[in-house]
Amino acid sequence: MSIYATVGNNESAFFSSLQGWKDVTTWTEGLDVDQFGDVVHLSEHGFVNNAGTLSEQLQAAMKSDPPPKEVGATVLELIELLENESGEVIVNSGMEE
Repeated sequence: MSIYATVGNNESAFFSSLQGWKDVTTWTEGLDVDQFGDVVHLSEHGFVNNAGTLSEQLQAAMKSDPPPKEVGATVLELIELLENESGEVIVNSGMEE
């Protein structure tokens, strides 16, 4: 299964396999929620309100608690999708309910 991100009013874009996203969420479990609240919220709930804040927090989290190489690659894919965006971010399987 594939995982997609919808950023603001943009079309959903593929950025990870299901296993890749699972690995990212496992990495986020060890992050400080006070410092990286949007990152933790995205991994637990599948959405956040501000792409810019999420991007900043993801970049900072990768510096303070570097993930395994494969996880880092997935996080970088997501950061790329967030570039120059400020709207809501939704992560999903791309399947309409």
